[in-house]
Amino acid sequence: MKTLNCANCGANLKYNLGAPMAFCQYCESVNVLENISITIDGANPNNGAPTSYEELKPRIMMPEEKFAANFKESSLSTQGGHLWVANTEIFFKPHSINFGNLSKKFMKISEIITIEKVNTMFGLSREIHITDKNGKIMALVSWNRNGIISSIEKRKNNLV
Repeated sequence: MKTLNCANCGANLKYNLGAPMAFCQYCESVNVLENISITIDGANPNNGAPTSYEELKPRIMMPEEKFAANFKESSLSTQGGHLWVANTEIFFKPHSINFGNLSKKFMKISEIITIEKVNTMFGLSREIHITDKNGKIMALVSWNRNGIISSIEKRKNNLV
């Protein structure tokens, strides 16, 4: 397996195969992993050598907006941090004292199907559920639900 380096600082990235992103533990940047096709010049297809192959290439996710929020791991556990909204993806960046599976906290905006406000506990909860086309739900609690919804919807409309 090839080592992936952070697109921001060059440090080795820890990543899971098939994960859509990797979080750099050194510069704390979010590296979105994209497949790119590379063509090999001068390869001879007659001797069976490949003329192209796919490689993962990290690119830095640059947030355009940040919202204070808590990520609901379960009904008993939440993580504090910020929801980062970029042009093509969203990412919940937990505070440094939190830990867990970061790939659950990343979604491509083009794959988001629904965003709904959820009121529990007599309407006092400020929960929002973001669902993607695979059925994955990102459950957040934020006082700025309307801001999050409008930010994501604006970018979703720009992608179409």
